[in-house]
Amino acid sequence: MKKILYCLLASFIMSSCTNAQEPSSNEAVTIMPIEVDQREKNLLDSIAGDQLFAFDVKVNDKTTEEQYLNISIDYYENGDLLKEVAGMGVQLVKDVNTVLISRVEEELNDDKYIRWGGAVVTESGFSKFKSNMILANNNSGRALSSQLSNERLLYENKPQIVAYIINHHERSISATNNVFDGVEKEINRIIQQYESVYFVTVELDSKNEK
Repeated sequence: MKKILYCLLASFIMSSCTNAQEPSSNEAVTIMPIEVDQREKNLLDSIAGDQLFAFDVKVNDKTTEEQYLNISIDYYENGDLLKEVAGMGVQLVKDVNTVLISRVEEELNDDKYIRWGGAVVTESGFSKFKSNMILANNNSGRALSSQLSNERLLYENKPQIVAYIINHHERSISATNNVFDGVEKEINRIIQQYESVYFVTVELDSKNEK
């Protein structure tokens, strides 16, 4: 996935020019935060970590086109995008698709590492992904994490940040819900001001690019 800021800026410009590209109500795809149930908890045995983000992606049953969801976890350190840590593209089923994202810290030879994992669960089965271990920024003593708190519409080729984790050591950390609204100024402030930042982003597509 391209850099979050570039994608968000481009999609904002396009949406400002016209509303014709937005799906009609009978083609809506939505995402909303959830509490995991026992089925998801059982699945999480293989991907569980010290932090979990969980969402339901619902596809209206009147939708005619196949829909795909691209999930990416991007890591910024000292203002620079280092890498897309992990990601997956899945075809969505009509009705409910549960998205689970987890982060776990592991120690190896006195160093701390971060590993991300995730899954998309439907009534018929699930798909999973797991990242390689990432050397943690050991200077970052403070942490702040948050996830989307309300239901949102998803649109094709318009990235939606659904969760983030910020680490920093010098002072308190602050962030606003403008992150989830795609406000470039707030996203850029966070990237530039804090030592390490993870963004979890989803993007709806009519074809799978992963």
